[in-house]
Amino acid sequence: MVASWPADAVAERWLRLFPRQDQDSAMRAEVLAGNEERIRDLRERLADLSWFMRCLSEPIARSANKEDVCKGRFWEG
Repeated sequence: MVASWPADAVAERWLRLFPRQDQDSAMRAEVLAGNEERIRDLRERLADLSWFMRCLSEPIARSANKEDVCKGRFWEG
């Protein structure tokens, strides 16, 4: 499914997941869509469940570590 998305759709979806406040999203999407190598990488990441889980667990782990005043992986020992 992701393989059939045009470059601008890949860039748009990526920017929805990883927005940046310091950059204009329309301009950033246009720049991303013009970079074929980067779009290829983003397509792979958007289709990869393990990448999704990594992105999902990182902010949870950071928050839990901050709350518990510790370091390391969230589900570690």
